[in-house]
Amino acid sequence: ENLEYELKDYQLKEKICDTSNVCKLGIKKDFYITIKYNDSVDIYTAAGYETDFIYNLNLDFNFQPVYNVTYTDITVEDTYPSIILETDTLEVDLGENAPNSIKVLMSEAEITDYTYENGILTIPNVSGDIEIQKVFEPVNLVEYITNLHSPNSTVTNNSITYKVDTTNGIIDDGLGGTVSSGGNLRYYGASPNNYIDIGDRDSSGNIILWRIIGVFETKYATDELPCNTDSDSDGHYDNCESEKLVKIIRNESIGEYSWDVKPISTTTSSNVNIFKATPMSRGPLIATPDLEEQDNPFTSENNWSDATLKTLLNETYYNSSTTSYYNSSATAITVDLTGEGLSEVARNKVENALWNLGGPTSYTSLYSDGFYSIERGTTVDSGNPTEWVGKIGLMYSSDYGYATDLGSCSKTLSDYNNSTCYTNDWLYNSDFQWTMSPRSSNSDSVFIVYSVGDVYGGSYNALSSSGVRPVLYLKSDVSIVGEGTTSEGINYYVVD
Repeated sequence: ENLEYELKDYQLKEKICDTSNVCKLGIKKDFYITIKYNDSVDIYTAAGYETDFIYNLNLDFNFQPVYNVTYTDITVEDTYPSIILETDTLEVDLGENAPNSIKVLMSEAEITDYTYENGILTIPNVSGDIEIQKVFEPVNLVEYITNLHSPNSTVTNNSITYKVDTTNGIIDDGLGGTVSSGGNLRYYGASPNNYIDIGDRDSSGNIILWRIIGVFETKYATDELPCNTDSDSDGHYDNCESEKLVKIIRNESIGEYSWDVKPISTTTSSNVNIFKATPMSRGPLIATPDLEEQDNPFTSENNWSDATLKTLLNETYYNSSTTSYYNSSATAITVDLTGEGLSEVARNKVENALWNLGGPTSYTSLYSDGFYSIERGTTVDSGNPTEWVGKIGLMYSSDYGYATDLGSCSKTLSDYNNSTCYTNDWLYNSDFQWTMSPRSSNSDSVFIVYSVGDVYGGSYNALSSSGVRPVLYLKSDVSIVGEGTTSEGINYYVVD
């Protein structure tokens, strides 16, 4: 009774592992034990003994199976237990990472014999491996982003002050700086967490990721309100529904295509020029007037409502099919988008939205707010419409402009080739990218995001080939139902 012992290199209820950290039956483990008297009395002297005592020590270990504890879609802290002994009670305080709802699996089967209150999980009488899963309660995507946005700073660009959420990388654009708050909410910066899985899959079943541009008050068509009448002649349709919708862009380009190119024999417009393709200093191809007789003359216009790329995206890409396409040439090629187009699951989430078709006549002095205002105005080339209703479009120049960190970039969009601008802009991808914004000073120029980062509209003809990243609006009832992570470590939202 006067002896006590201490295990020096082992804590009770830990796994027993060897020096190579192998933990299984049959391994060899040396235990070091310190033994001492409970009190400080010299029992040798007190008892009158003159010889040492000899003790036989028996240490009885009760060995039990050890089960693993894992966590799914929950950020794991060092304080969380990773193992539990058989028949023991598991208690986990999930703290700040505690989800609203969880599901518990024991030996891969769901159990209900546990309590979960105030982030503390208690599971009695454990008899198998435990997996604790976060359960995602569906939340409306528009509401989620709106509630996520929590402004904690401001940035000033072109003398306009914007409210920003630096934690989540979201800026309130103030409707192009016309209001102090309550504008469109946009993701900004080099790498915001705005990836999303809308159910789009390639021909092999792999996820095609998209990225959220933001939340926008948007008009759209319904059977009752087809969004096709301008009753007050102000250049804008007024028989439309309108509510906040989430606008997204495909993460990767579907290829390089002309914005618009038509053989002369297929066009009915009188506002055309005959062109031939010639090299240019800024880009892969430009169209220049050719008044000489050609075997295959073709034309190009910056009217999106009649553009061949509009048709390619809203028919061939939307339906994941194949077509013939005039790509920087009057000789048609076959474009097969059966493995690149929208899958049926994704198509059901796309809204038939209204897109503004305005574009500036000059642009070198324009900031993001300037492009935004003109894009939504009535400045177009003579005869072109100011609005179009459809499902698939492209990003606007202003989308690209607002996607940078305006706290680091104070340039006009034509000067975004400054590294502080394009390296902090998540829409930049080092390739030529088409926008939906026409150059309204002529009938055939369209703005592009140039490969070095700036927005360029000087003589860049619509028949030129540039990268195409489809853009669409999701229906207002789309909800987040989970999260995922790619093999490259990209986190993304999953929608229903």
